[in-house]
Amino acid sequence: MTKIIARRIEKHIKDNAILSPEQTGFRKSYSTLDHIQALTALVEKSYEYNVRVYSVFIDFKKAFDSIALAALWNAMTHFKFDENLIKLIHPLYAKGSASIEIDGHMAELDIQRGVRQGDSLSPLLFVLLLQHVLKKVPWRGRGLNINGELLKYFAYADDVVLFAISSEELTGMIEDLNMNLREAGPQINYAKTKWLR
Repeated sequence: MTKIIARRIEKHIKDNAILSPEQTGFRKSYSTLDHIQALTALVEKSYEYNVRVYSVFIDFKKAFDSIALAALWNAMTHFKFDENLIKLIHPLYAKGSASIEIDGHMAELDIQRGVRQGDSLSPLLFVLLLQHVLKKVPWRGRGLNINGELLKYFAYADDVVLFAISSEELTGMIEDLNMNLREAGPQINYAKTKWLR
């Protein structure tokens, strides 16, 4: 059933151009190679023209497990997904619970976060939520000006690379991204996040 729902989500994403061209994760006709080639060209041109490029490769702590379901439903509503489709997906995730034993007694916990690992819906739902967050970030003209277009980031599923012209600008971008991630759930894993200059 989730494969059928995933196809409906993919169709809505494509028909409504929801994902920015910078997000290549889980999309037909897109590949990580697209970003690798663009990143290689970016580095080559920065050397050729003696322009400093600052970037940070962001890692998220338990990306799929940390999604705040309320934020996911809000993102789907924002992107104008059919209300019936949202209602169909909602019970697949919102009714999650777990039992744990504490001092010999069983306790029931409601799960309000996360999408199932390995489920065909999960990557799409994460990408939708991340796209919603990235659209809300106040980029404030930061990023790299490439032929009049501002390149702020590349994303492949839960991998995000931010671009800037200075370390101060990049720090501000990370702070603004982090602020917008708070209600969505995912957190930046600073220990695994790598800066490049």
